[in-house]
Amino acid sequence: MKFKPELLVYAVLIFLFSGCATVQLSKNILNFTITPETGIKAGTIVTVIVKTTDDVVQVFGFMDMFNTYKYPLKYDTTKNIWYFRQMVPMGVIIPPGDYLAKIEAITKSGEHFYAEKSITIK
Repeated sequence: MKFKPELLVYAVLIFLFSGCATVQLSKNILNFTITPETGIKAGTIVTVIVKTTDDVVQVFGFMDMFNTYKYPLKYDTTKNIWYFRQMVPMGVIIPPGDYLAKIEAITKSGEHFYAEKSITIK
């Protein structure tokens, strides 16, 4: 199997979203949750749910690190939520340290709003 570097970035994004930390919410991001909150490891399915106002048209999740990608969250029209659901790839190791995970919501008028979590990986 060929190594794909984007899988590592994807795994790091999942781990960062999974940490327990304070959340700063902007006026257009109403709620930002992650399940499970503890016990994240390779093979765990992680779900990120973001509730926003009706004028938000796109939501991205990313880490505040050099060379990371913004991953678009999917919109569930029946529940009116944005979500990201992915299994942590097997064999992924993240270096210990403090990281910042962010959610970016973009409104119809082009405004950008953020929610963030400070994550410590031990």
